[in-house]
Amino acid sequence: ITQQWVPFLETAANGERIPMSADPNPLTILTTEAETAQWNHDGLPDDRVSLENGTIVENTARWPLLIDPQLQGIKWLRQKEADNNLHVIQ
Repeated sequence: ITQQWVPFLETAANGERIPMSADPNPLTILTTEAETAQWNHDGLPDDRVSLENGTIVENTARWPLLIDPQLQGIKWLRQKEADNNLHVIQ
């Protein structure tokens, strides 16, 4: 993400450079520590891939594709969205 995202942001404002930290991190921009703590409390593991999956789920308007070889994210998502009649396709 960083290899394509940061260069895009650097020229996104009609060629003007957008001020940003030297090492921007999409996870810290799109989530808060409180959100990730809640996800961990709800059963989502604390590894990088799981946090990326949680970020995608929380910031997607449509159907997210999760990379989840151990099925921990699927379990978390089913539990999180049980009241919303979620259908998971594997």
